[in-house]
Amino acid sequence: MKQRIPRDRRRAGVRVVLGQRDEALLRALARFRIAHTGDLTALFFRDVRRDTAATRLRRLHDAGFIQARSGGLNEQSIYQLGPEGLQWAEERGIAAGPSPVVPAMHHLAIIRLWAKLAAALASDETLRLQRFEPDWELRARAAGSGAPVVPDAAIEIVGRQPGLDAGARIALEVDLTTERPGAVRRKLAAYDVSQYFTEGSPVVIVAVLVAARERRASTIRSLLEEKWRGQARIFLESDWPAVLLLDLRDAPLADTPTGKGMAVGVTLRGGADSHSQGDGLSLSDNSESVRGSADTPHAGSVDGE
Repeated sequence: MKQRIPRDRRRAGVRVVLGQRDEALLRALARFRIAHTGDLTALFFRDVRRDTAATRLRRLHDAGFIQARSGGLNEQSIYQLGPEGLQWAEERGIAAGPSPVVPAMHHLAIIRLWAKLAAALASDETLRLQRFEPDWELRARAAGSGAPVVPDAAIEIVGRQPGLDAGARIALEVDLTTERPGAVRRKLAAYDVSQYFTEGSPVVIVAVLVAARERRASTIRSLLEEKWRGQARIFLESDWPAVLLLDLRDAPLADTPTGKGMAVGVTLRGGADSHSQGDGLSLSDNSESVRGSADTPHAGSVDGE
């Protein structure tokens, strides 16, 4: 019986020729720092069989371009750039920051929401993701500014057609339900996202609750009503990003008949004009679903570095 090779161990002598999809994956992983298997497959192996995607990730791991951290027996692997991937990024001037220490649950939750949003908008005919700047990049850019609170991400979604009345500027907050209400209250009291967005339509707080129940949603809603004077919206992770995008395409965000998402303050909808830095992770407008063999990959490009 053939012995199975552990996920985090490399097979010797494996070489790969990088294709467009591989390079897009490496660029994304440089920004992500770490990501679960599901995040990478959602973005770069859409419409590809799971075993085909797994084979390609394994070959990139064996060749040293990515490094798999083995989770538990029934858990997804966590990937980061390997030595060859770091060298590839350095040669191209692509910044690759240090990977957080696992389990890094909050970091991985941000990546998961990022990947879901980018994948959903890659083929959307109405909206596109113009900017997704996570907190570690915001902190680096705002170093020395004395900002007391940094959002988990700054997001800008715009309409694909000029003049289309759709889009949003979002300060994302990912809630793992581990922070006590008092800590959330103090954070909101000091919350000021103005330096992370240029002038334009109102910035909206969007809180996504991970593994939360209605009681937690009610608590966060009450705190937002108490401490935040602007617009806000609360979603359970299971509704992300489908309900958000549905509302942006069809109508201003408001309580839905199904009760999915809780509105706080006025609507989220703003103008389509956006003043992005052009550095958000999103598949390009002409991106295609990934097809083909694992050794001849291709993919939609990744905007920004």
